[in-house]
Amino acid sequence: MRSPALLLALAAVPVMPMVPEALAAQNLPIRITGLAGLNRTSATGVGPIDAQLGGTVGLSATLEFSRLFGLRTEALLSRRALRGFSADDQLVCPLEQPCTHVPLGHEETRLTDLEFPLLFEVRAPKDIGAVRPFAYAGPFMALRLRCSRASGVEASGTLVAPCESETSLPTYYSDVDGGLVVGGGVRVGVVGVGLRWTRGYVPIVPFQTAGREGLMNGKSSSLAFLLEVGGRLGN
Repeated sequence: MRSPALLLALAAVPVMPMVPEALAAQNLPIRITGLAGLNRTSATGVGPIDAQLGGTVGLSATLEFSRLFGLRTEALLSRRALRGFSADDQLVCPLEQPCTHVPLGHEETRLTDLEFPLLFEVRAPKDIGAVRPFAYAGPFMALRLRCSRASGVEASGTLVAPCESETSLPTYYSDVDGGLVVGGGVRVGVVGVGLRWTRGYVPIVPFQTAGREGLMNGKSSSLAFLLEVGGRLGN
């Protein structure tokens, strides 16, 4: 059964290409903004996974219906990383004792996504001094541009390879994602800062080789700090 949030994100995809036409047809101000920042991503439903730092850059266009409300569309390029057990971990089973993993290194999954959020934005009715608080929420859809695995072994350095480069019984990674975005922040003039939580509802790894269950059915959960710089066009 598909998640309602994922269905909402999928339903938004046909709407996104029509947004620029709607903007052109309305004599309303549009705010164009550049975004850049850092993200920290983990995976829900699996473990142990260590969240790693990544980066996000992109552009947004916000149709401002009034001083309080706006419709915000974005195109973002995000690089995320998750670290878990190495594929080269050894399972050691001492006589009459529980088996334990002995790590020879680590394995890091690196994802590069092109994201398309469609967000409803709400702004404070009055500025607090020169500061304007804002918040937003809505669905997103993402295309996975690249996926790689970095396996680090202390004695031999780090080996980076495509996610599905195994010669036999490969691990399969999703090439799309979809879910919800919730965030907010403050603006002073043309500069803003904020926090954003992005929750994916498509498993990163729908199924995989036995013995490599680290991300099996795990779904991305990312917290990002973003810097925004932009201004209004039109009235």
